[in-house]
Amino acid sequence: YYANRKDLHERLNNVIDTTIKKTFDLNQMRGLFLSCVADFDHTIDELITHAFNRLTSEDKQNEIKLAIKDIALSHHIESQKKLESISHGEHLDKFLTMLTSDPKQTVLQRLLQEADDLELNSFCVRIINYTADIIQPRNKLAHYMKKELNNGKYILVSKDKQEIFDEMLFQGLRHKLLEYRDTFNQLLNNVSIK
Repeated sequence: YYANRKDLHERLNNVIDTTIKKTFDLNQMRGLFLSCVADFDHTIDELITHAFNRLTSEDKQNEIKLAIKDIALSHHIESQKKLESISHGEHLDKFLTMLTSDPKQTVLQRLLQEADDLELNSFCVRIINYTADIIQPRNKLAHYMKKELNNGKYILVSKDKQEIFDEMLFQGLRHKLLEYRDTFNQLLNNVSIK
C-alpha cells in the first residue's frame, strides 16, 4: 500500500489538516458547546443533590431551598408565581427545575462552602469562573448571528454587540470544556463517596 505512494505523507497531512479545521468550524463549536453545557447542567444537578443530602440540619436545607428560590427569582422575574407555589417541604428536584446553568453553579458553590470540607472547598476555586469560561461563550455561540467569515475569523453579532471567534479561541474553549468536565467528574466522585 505504501510502496508506490510517494505523495502519501502529503496527502495524509492534508486529510489531518482538513479534519482539524472541521473541528474549529462555527457550527461544530456551537453544537459541542450546547451539548457539553447540557451535560454539565445534569452533572451540576447531581452534585447539588449530593452536597444537599450531606447537610445534616433541616434548617440548613430549608435555607438552601430558600436561597435557590431567591436566585431563581433574581434570574427569572416572570417565573415568580411558579416559584411562590413551591413550598419548603417540596423535594429538591422541584427547586432545581427553576434554575438555569448560571445560577446552578452559584448554588453548587454555596453548598460546597457549607460542607466545611477543605477538599470540597478546593473545588470552589476550580469552578469559580464557570460562568465566564463556559456559560458566556455558550450564550454567544448559541444566540449571536454569524455576520461573516474573514481570514479564519468568525464575526458574530447580536444587536449592537460583536464578537470575534477564531481557531485559537475555539481551541482554548475546547480545552476549557475538557477541564470543567474533568473537574465535575472528580467532584462528583468526591461528593458521592462521602
